[in-house]
Amino acid sequence: MAISHDETAKRRGVLLAFWAVFLLGLPMWYLTTQVSRAPLPALPTWAPLKPIFPISIQLEEDTLAGVSALAIQKLNSVQDVYHFSTETAAARDTWTVQVKLGAQQAIQFDENKSRTITLTVPATQDHASIADAVAETLQKLTGDERQTMAASRISARASADLRVVNYAPRFNLLFSLMNGGGLHPFLDWPIESVLAETVEPILASIQEVSTFIVESQVQHYAELTFEPKFEEETGEHVLLPSDLSNVINAAEWPLATAEGDAKPLNFIIYVPKPEHRPLVIKQDGKSAAGYAFLLPQFGSVVIYNPPANETSKTMDKAILATMMETCTSHFLTLIGMSPRIAGWPDHSLWRRDAFYRARLMELIRSAQQTLASIPKMVDALPNMHVPEQAAARMAQALTHVDAALLHTTAANDYDLIAALRHARQAVAFAEAAFFDDKMVSLLYFPQEHKYGVYMPLFGPLLLPLGLSLLREIKGFLVARRVRRSTEAKKVQ
Repeated sequence: MAISHDETAKRRGVLLAFWAVFLLGLPMWYLTTQVSRAPLPALPTWAPLKPIFPISIQLEEDTLAGVSALAIQKLNSVQDVYHFSTETAAARDTWTVQVKLGAQQAIQFDENKSRTITLTVPATQDHASIADAVAETLQKLTGDERQTMAASRISARASADLRVVNYAPRFNLLFSLMNGGGLHPFLDWPIESVLAETVEPILASIQEVSTFIVESQVQHYAELTFEPKFEEETGEHVLLPSDLSNVINAAEWPLATAEGDAKPLNFIIYVPKPEHRPLVIKQDGKSAAGYAFLLPQFGSVVIYNPPANETSKTMDKAILATMMETCTSHFLTLIGMSPRIAGWPDHSLWRRDAFYRARLMELIRSAQQTLASIPKMVDALPNMHVPEQAAARMAQALTHVDAALLHTTAANDYDLIAALRHARQAVAFAEAAFFDDKMVSLLYFPQEHKYGVYMPLFGPLLLPLGLSLLREIKGFLVARRVRRSTEAKKVQ
């Protein structure tokens, strides 16, 4: 049956209408699916960080003039981690070395005098030898610190020691008394007063680095997951080094866990049940020093074996204070504080300043690495949405990085505390920009996924329209060829 001319025209009109709607809708579809990409601020080229170490060398004798400059020159020539300087304006951060003449060389740390070291040198030495003595003393005191700082240039970690936890804005410190059995447990302990005397002064001295939240708990029944080995010769129950990682019964013990941006640190006083006492730690058949061990990036455990005639339900304060000193030492190791200097308290200004400088390097390095990663991620994902908020946070992070660098490397603007505060803000803004919700949602959305989205949408539409268009074009060409052939015959 032949199709009339009117039906053909109507069919072609309908087809053209569909194609017209489709083609006219393409610009609208393109505009509505186009992702907005806010321009990111340009990143500067950061030079390797060499912070200032503010120092003041005071000489007892006028005849020692020139020793200070010689000592500083030697210090800066034998190491490239710090720039030792006597020209800083920040008196509160400056360490003073008082050089005195005496019978023999000696060093004295005066914690009562803020940031003061007294160095006595033999009176028979010349200026160069005295300058060498000053430089060697400071080199020795900063040895561990400089090693840590050198490692932080390679990695954003504050320490090469894998026991040390990375920086976190907040730390949750949970002190737990775990009773190994339900028979004769300790029901109470004077933890608040002991923490106020041992832990809280240290936390107050390092509060510029992180916020520390302290909690405590008593568990009346905390079983081990294994039976300690019993030695008949000594009557002791033994923990071997291989057993220490299994002491923590994470499945049943209610310990501190990660929450938001806070990292947990657990400090456990473990009281074995009576049938496991005394519980000791041994290595190679010999008792280890003490009854405590540190768990890297987790916390520490102190084992307490009460006397056989113990009847009190409250732990003795003096005993708890002794164990808390061990926990305090472990805490300082976990956060990366340098080893203790003999004669100085655990929270001495020297150790605190060294800890601040190490964390400052870690924070600046972390902020710089995060900021450098943002443009790389955006360039790798062309269809990633970059909101104005992320670009603004990145700009704020750059501002704080620049301020931290200024307070770290400029003699006239040196301020360790201000640099730390700016570095913390830089890390916070950089991570907020990198982990922006609208950006992270497309972080793992490859280009190939688009085909899976658009094929079910456009396939059923374009296939019949395309086939119909081809059929109409073919019909049009056939009809035109027939018409021309007919006209040619009429002419003949």
